[in-house]
Amino acid sequence: MYQMISGTRKKELFMGHPYSAGDQPKPGAGTVEFVPHNTVHNWTGDPRQPNGEDMGMFYSAARDPVFFAHHGNVDRMWYIRHGLFPRDTDFADPDWLDATFLFYDEEARLVRVRVRDSLDEAALRYTYQDVGPLPWLNAKPSTGPAGALPGTLDKTVRVALTRPKTSRSRKEKDAEEEAPVIEGIEVPDHSAYVKFDVFVNALENADERKRSPRKTVARFGISDLLEDIGADGHKTIVVSIVPRSGCDSVRVSGVSIGYSINVAPGTTATPRMAPPPPPPCITNLQSTLRYNNLLLHRKTKGWKPRNVSCRVDRRDVLLGISGAAAMVATQGGGGALAAPIQAPDLGDCHQPVDVPATAPAINCCPTYSAGTVAVDFAPPPASSPLRVRPAAHLADRAYLAKYERAVSLMKKLPADDPRSFEQQWRVHCAYCDGAYDQVGFPGLEIQIHSCWLFFPWHRMYLYFHERILGKLIGDETFALPFWNWDAPDGMSFPAMYANRWSPLYDPRRNQAHLPPFPLDLDYSGTDTNIPKDQLIDQNLNIMYRQATRKAELFMGQPYRAGDQPEPGAGTVESVPHNPVHRWTGDPRQPNGEDMGIFYSAARDPVFFAHHGNVDRMWHIRRGLLFPGDTDFTDPDWLDASFFFYDEEARLVRVRVRDTLDPSALRFTYQDVGLPWLNAKPSTGAASTPAPAAGAFPATLDKTVRVAVTRPRASRSREEKEEEEEVLVIEGIEIPDHSTYVKFDVFVNAPESGDGAATCAATCAGSVALAPHGIHREGQLSPRKTEARFGICDLLDDIGADGDKTIVVSIVPRCGCDSVTVAGVSIGYAKMVPRERFMAKYENGENGMLSQTETNKRQKSNDALLDSSDTHKA
Repeated sequence: MYQMISGTRKKELFMGHPYSAGDQPKPGAGTVEFVPHNTVHNWTGDPRQPNGEDMGMFYSAARDPVFFAHHGNVDRMWYIRHGLFPRDTDFADPDWLDATFLFYDEEARLVRVRVRDSLDEAALRYTYQDVGPLPWLNAKPSTGPAGALPGTLDKTVRVALTRPKTSRSRKEKDAEEEAPVIEGIEVPDHSAYVKFDVFVNALENADERKRSPRKTVARFGISDLLEDIGADGHKTIVVSIVPRSGCDSVRVSGVSIGYSINVAPGTTATPRMAPPPPPPCITNLQSTLRYNNLLLHRKTKGWKPRNVSCRVDRRDVLLGISGAAAMVATQGGGGALAAPIQAPDLGDCHQPVDVPATAPAINCCPTYSAGTVAVDFAPPPASSPLRVRPAAHLADRAYLAKYERAVSLMKKLPADDPRSFEQQWRVHCAYCDGAYDQVGFPGLEIQIHSCWLFFPWHRMYLYFHERILGKLIGDETFALPFWNWDAPDGMSFPAMYANRWSPLYDPRRNQAHLPPFPLDLDYSGTDTNIPKDQLIDQNLNIMYRQATRKAELFMGQPYRAGDQPEPGAGTVESVPHNPVHRWTGDPRQPNGEDMGIFYSAARDPVFFAHHGNVDRMWHIRRGLLFPGDTDFTDPDWLDASFFFYDEEARLVRVRVRDTLDPSALRFTYQDVGLPWLNAKPSTGAASTPAPAAGAFPATLDKTVRVAVTRPRASRSREEKEEEEEVLVIEGIEIPDHSTYVKFDVFVNAPESGDGAATCAATCAGSVALAPHGIHREGQLSPRKTEARFGICDLLDDIGADGDKTIVVSIVPRCGCDSVTVAGVSIGYAKMVPRERFMAKYENGENGMLSQTETNKRQKSNDALLDSSDTHKA
């Protein structure tokens, strides 16, 4: 502490080096920022985490409340230094004083702050408790060569260093600090914590101890040190560099002596001086940062390197703290970058890459005018009307007339109006088919499917679409309908969309599936021949199975900046979301357009009813089944952002955290009951599993059965309530996914298990992938993802909980001839038990509008159209 503060007279050594607009980032950290600030961060972080999270990494540090106590003492050091050097005003340069930041205050107002506003603690109305004398003020170190450079720090390096000036007067020392410069520090792999110490004239027995390299420079003030050890008159000193951590491959190119202007106690502060010219070897130092201890970086082809230098005082050097949050593309789909997906650059929209070659040439880019300024999302006033989304099959004629008029007006808007139907479908196409790159990651697309962004993005897509329609007809209560495919009465195509003369009609649909043809939630590309009642039971079984407990299983896998797209879909997204898309699309079209493929899906107005029910599943899960489960608390999810146009044609930035509360967004759903809550598949009679026959990696041109060892068997009910056992299908790769792909996964299925009851009893789940082939540079790139299924209840039901080994069967259903799977494994995930909350539903506390209240809001609740009305139309 003495070395870092009281021995530091030069403001640039304590405060950090000047950083003005247009400068390369990280010109040099101050002493306290290096040590003890950085060392305390790393000391506090959890070594069990891959990067020392939380405190050990910048991106996660502030998740730990102790961060604020730590930085309270860091700020106190600046406060104390002002007392030690009362006439040192740090810097008088306007480039420092007028630098600005944005913060939100306690009234949620956005506030611009300048550095000059931060200088007087008394004016900010705070101070620090006096905890007595500062013990480090009197802790001046007591007084008391081998190697050559350049050298590697796998051992202590000692070199003799000639001093340009010796035996300087006190006045000269007060005017200029003598500073040895450790030049050309090169860190080939700085994913590890790196630290080394630097000594001058240390005793012989002093303590000693792959990726793109990082290069930097360190400087130390040694005027007082040389006096203390009696070396002020020496023309040559011995500098020892002692590795402490992570230095085996670290190289240092040289050591030199320089001088920097001091501000002595009691003297008048001078304006900020230009930084001293660097030694020749520093001029060309460049670093391509991959990732370090407190901020992850990822290397990508084409990323420009950055110039870096670090000036620190005294003996301790800590590498690995970066002040710039540069993010560059991940190659090879490695670990998560730990940063939220950001709203894209709308001015950099290009031809979609996720469109099959058989699709017509299309423009997915929504309208955008250069210079358009986005506003941050604000929820509607709490006093605004609550929009009640009705079940499509229960909507009355008055509602239908209003809805048709709104869509008709939307379709009549100018094609370049962002609120027009023409532009609305393009929004989905752009975000779902690779028309936008991730910010900071050229060539790495944004994809909001098959990940944890699926639900929040689609919720806000519907939210703004709904408000635009309401605005066009001047009705603040207007709400989109939902296709109630999870209940028997809604398990057919909604009749309101089947009228050929309605603006809700789309000719590119499966004509064999018009009402009253029953919907198959497990659609595999061909229609089944089972009776309607049996199909409905099967649909309800599927809905029960998909109401999983674990957030990642339901919501989808984490997807962060720099990640490859489609890390893994949630249960409802895979089934029934994807099968319903495909069931609705037109098989006469090359890719099942419109609903059967992502790029064109939103051209069909029924898309919004379908996704209304998808969103309703999330609403039910959060409000009824698991009210204590907040999905994710990870800032990388909560702070992910998107752009939409609102009903006033304003560009709005929305974050995931804005999407979580439908009541705050002023919408809810009509209560139509949840029959699938009691539709648990029957277990059937116990039978012997079919023997394993196959190995991984495997191609799914036929059924693959493999034996999988379970890490833990016969767990207690309490253990199961705490952790869900998860079956992971790894390395799913689809070479040509311009076709609909679907396969089912079974546990301990019997060899003759083709019956519906047997299939339902042993089914862990299904993987269904709507086609959206990726074409880049004329090449068809494979699509890669994985799938996860919770199997605790399943193992109990089939009597396999005590089995140390289970047989997993992967049964191809559609489009799987070239699909490969790398492996199957078992994992565990923390969960919220479903049983804890079921009583709420049974008591009617479901958080949704009751049927009675819904009826009050409708003039009548007669069915909109029966099948004969549809055919007459």
